[in-house]
Amino acid sequence: MLGASARKTNYRRQRTDELTSQDGSRFVDLAIEIRTVRKSDEGSVLRGTDLPPLVTIAEPIRIGGRYDTRTRTFHGEPERWTVWYVGERQREILLDRDPEKTRTLLYSAEGAGKTFLMSQWLILQVILLATAGESGALGATAPTEKRLGTLIKSVTEMVPTAQAREPRPGAWGTFFANEKELRFCTGHMIQFRATQRASAAAGSPVQGYTWVAAACDEIQDQVEQGAYPDIEARLRGAKTSRVMSSATAKDSSNWRGWRDSLSIDWKIDRLQYTETPFVHDEHWERMQRNMSEREWKRRGLALDVGPERQVYTSWERSENLVPIPQIGAKDVTERVLARFGRNLHMLIGHDPGSLQDVSVMLKAFQIRGEERHRWYVVDELRTKTTTSAEHAKALREHLQSKWSLQYADHDEPKVLLRCDPYGTTDLKTDRSVYLTFKQAGFDIRSAAFKKGKGNGVIPKEAGIEMVNSLLCNANRDRRLFVAVNERKQPCAPLLVESLELSERDEAGKAETQKKSNKGPGGDLSDFPAALRYALWQVERVRGSTGAGMVLV
Repeated sequence: MLGASARKTNYRRQRTDELTSQDGSRFVDLAIEIRTVRKSDEGSVLRGTDLPPLVTIAEPIRIGGRYDTRTRTFHGEPERWTVWYVGERQREILLDRDPEKTRTLLYSAEGAGKTFLMSQWLILQVILLATAGESGALGATAPTEKRLGTLIKSVTEMVPTAQAREPRPGAWGTFFANEKELRFCTGHMIQFRATQRASAAAGSPVQGYTWVAAACDEIQDQVEQGAYPDIEARLRGAKTSRVMSSATAKDSSNWRGWRDSLSIDWKIDRLQYTETPFVHDEHWERMQRNMSEREWKRRGLALDVGPERQVYTSWERSENLVPIPQIGAKDVTERVLARFGRNLHMLIGHDPGSLQDVSVMLKAFQIRGEERHRWYVVDELRTKTTTSAEHAKALREHLQSKWSLQYADHDEPKVLLRCDPYGTTDLKTDRSVYLTFKQAGFDIRSAAFKKGKGNGVIPKEAGIEMVNSLLCNANRDRRLFVAVNERKQPCAPLLVESLELSERDEAGKAETQKKSNKGPGGDLSDFPAALRYALWQVERVRGSTGAGMVLV
């Protein structure tokens, strides 16, 4: 006797067969004809559309055929082919079956048809699985229920589809709205799920499923939700699973970090506005005229761009976020800091604050063949709502456990810690911060100290200019980097986020936002400030008695 689950499965299969049967026949034309087109004034407009004139440029590609719903096999030629029109680039992406690169990240201009293409890809996976005689369910995810509705509409309109209460002769499958499932006459199904959690305590919306393939719409937002590891864990239904993920360029360090850490299973495709034949040129021309250059690069060219009024304009993730060379790089931190003391093996910038205390750690390396040393940010530490004593204790323990930096005597490796100057009328750092760190064993000094004159001031704009120049100067030389680990993740992710997202206000002033714990990393000013404090004494530009300026 069948159990409840088996009876339910049999009922679903019987119901799907009833809704998709063609005039009582057991056969369905499960067949796709892919026609490749290009925009051309000599072409013709597809009937019933407002598309530009198109011309066919290649022989049609046919996949599938006449499907026997009883034997679950293809049997002969269909009576009718379902025609899909694609551009050259779309066809290339759609038909890619690289055995090594089983996951695709598709960047697309806004309005270039990435959701449409991903819908075609989903349907195609069903046909290919049916052709190979392989069973299984497929996942289709979106960051929100609203976006999921757009994806469902796109997929269900791609091929003949019945509704649970509306039979349709010759339908390929039936969409069950309550379950958000499209069940095919082949026995396969697409399960549509939104990845946004109802609350932090709620479980993953995709937990408990087993998929053989998945399509992830607007994956950048799903990554921000922390959903992708859950999706990857669901792909256990096949020896070789495949993923198609669409993305729009987004100002997010978390997203860029995830993208840059993709494994060898992934490839990145970019679909620019010029590569879709289905949008009139006039649309793109108007779009470009009516938005900033930055927004056009992001929305039209599918490129990553920084904030509109970016503070650290010399920062380039691909150039400044790199591993420390394993060959040809010598740690010269002790030599570079020798004029400040003995056995100094690390330079640290510290910014004390009311909501968070931040320390940024750097080491200097000499690269073979280069005249000057480079600085690499190798670590960071943030404590929230703590006292200076608590942060100093946490920093000391961190340095001892991770970097083996001790304070037992003068002959052991130490660190030089530079802090926000105190004692001026417009700076708030108190002398007690220095005393607290000294009591904890740190060699802490003012970031702006003039012998015989005491503490000075670090002009914010001069400090920003110094950092920008180190990131990349006018000669395209780069001397400041953030190191990445073996997984290509930043060793100082919050600093990277700050460098990438810091913006000037409408008056052009930098770091004027209110202190806050909101957002992925909280306040964006503390980490660059700590970086400036660390480097000011060793890298700032000073005036000279001769022409021009000289570096310290």
